[in-house]
Amino acid sequence: MKANCPICDTSLKLSADLIESEVFECVDCHRKIVVKSIGKKIELEEAPGVEEDWGE
Repeated sequence: MKANCPICDTSLKLSADLIESEVFECVDCHRKIVVKSIGKKIELEEAPGVEEDWGE
């Protein structure tokens, strides 16, 4: 399977056993990418950053 990085548009070769919500790193820009959905077309988006909750 193939898709493009939503940040740098690099063509990515994806594993056949890819699942929704899986997080991986782009080989070109090294940003974290999350699989949003899998269907006729795989939708990818930048993974959200870790936020501090300050103990709340």
